[in-house]
Amino acid sequence: MLYSDCSIEQVISKASSLAQAVLSPTCIFLWGDLGAGKTTFAKSFIRSYYDDQSVVVPSPTFTIIQTYSARTPASQQNITKKRVSSLPKKNYELSGQTNTYDPSVSDPQSLDTPVYDIWHVDLYRVKDIEDVFELGLDEAIFQNICLIEWPDCIRHINVANKIEVFFEITTEERRSLKICE
Repeated sequence: MLYSDCSIEQVISKASSLAQAVLSPTCIFLWGDLGAGKTTFAKSFIRSYYDDQSVVVPSPTFTIIQTYSARTPASQQNITKKRVSSLPKKNYELSGQTNTYDPSVSDPQSLDTPVYDIWHVDLYRVKDIEDVFELGLDEAIFQNICLIEWPDCIRHINVANKIEVFFEITTEERRSLKICE
């Protein structure tokens, strides 16, 4: 879906609408130049997902990854375990080899990567796909909602639920958005 000539408020509104519709696990690739609105979109998405405008959403530019927990009581954590362990096996290609991630092999609570609802990732400074996997993103993309800015180094990873959002600066205060599922 193409949205031309959007104000920043309209970009925020599109992010909020998407947050209400998306289910986990989903990867949302955010494409665009510096200052195009990727982080603004991600911040709005996260606040809307939690229905809480007071959620602090720092840019992951320097930390690379910011995670946001499920905020569920301990009595409901079994739901998260069940959700992750019922996920289908996923194939992905790494360094020319096809690998399989099988979430049912281990208890999600024992994975190296903690289970969170949302991972907000900025891969601008990450150039090697091997570095991405050291961060735990290879597990996270099959378990969580991942908002990924600058996804160039992982663009070929095959994930079942992927949404791509393309940002184009039209003027200082206006953007064009293209949302592809």
